[in-house]
Amino acid sequence: MILPTTGGQHYVLLLIPALLRELERVGVGRVIAKSGLPEQDVTRLVFQSRALNRALPEEPASLEPGLWPDLVHWAQVLSTLVNLACQEELDQAREQAVHQFLPQARHNLAREVARQRRRGDIDFQLAGLVRPQSRSRHAEEICMEALRLERERRFRSLQRFSAEGLSRHQAAVVRSAKAYVCVQMVSPPEDFDQLDLVIRLLDLLNSEMVGARSQHRALASDPDIANIVLGVGNLLFREELALSPGTASTGN
Repeated sequence: MILPTTGGQHYVLLLIPALLRELERVGVGRVIAKSGLPEQDVTRLVFQSRALNRALPEEPASLEPGLWPDLVHWAQVLSTLVNLACQEELDQAREQAVHQFLPQARHNLAREVARQRRRGDIDFQLAGLVRPQSRSRHAEEICMEALRLERERRFRSLQRFSAEGLSRHQAAVVRSAKAYVCVQMVSPPEDFDQLDLVIRLLDLLNSEMVGARSQHRALASDPDIANIVLGVGNLLFREELALSPGTASTGN
C-alpha cells in the first residue's frame, strides 16, 4: 500500500475516534442487527477499537510507515460498520436534501435575474430558467445554473477563510480542501459534484467558526465544526483510503 498523503494521514487520525464514538452512539445491538456479524465479533472489535484509539499518535510522522496499512484498514472496517448501522439515516438525509434544494435553487436564480435587471444586463437563458415549467430537464438546468452561481460566490468568500483555532488534524484537512478547490477552479472538472460539495461544506464550516468565535466557544472541540470537517475529509480522501462510500460526518 502506498503511504497516504499528509492530509489523508491527518484525516485517518481524526476519523477513527469519530467512528468509534458513532459506533457507541448507535449501539452494539444495532450494528449486529444491520451487519449480520456475530455479537462476539462486534463486541471484540469495539473493545479493540477503544484500545487503538488510546494509542493513536498526535503527529502522523511519529507513526512507523509500515503501520499505516493496518491503521487505514481499521478505518475501513469501522466506516463500513457505521454505514451499515446508519444507512437508513443517510438515505433519509439525502432525500430531504433533494426535496429542499430545487425551490431554493429557483429562488437563487430569480434573485440573480432581478439583480441583472437592475443593472440592465439580462442573461436571457438564466431568465428562462426562472419561469415555472414541469419538465425534469428544466429542473435539472435550474439546479445546475444555481450551483454554478453559488460555486463562484462561495469560492470568492473562501479566499479569506482561515483554519486558525482548529486542531492540528482539522486544520490539515481544511488546508487540503482549500488547495483542492483552488486547483479544480483553475482547471474545471467534467463533473462538479464533489467540488460543489467541498465548497459548500467549507463555506458552512466558515460560518460555524465565525459563530463559535462570536460566542467564545473552542473551535476544535465544537461538535458541529468537527462533523463538518469530517465531511470535508471524507469527500477528499475516501477514494484514496478506500473508505465505504457513505462515510461522512458522524454523530448528531
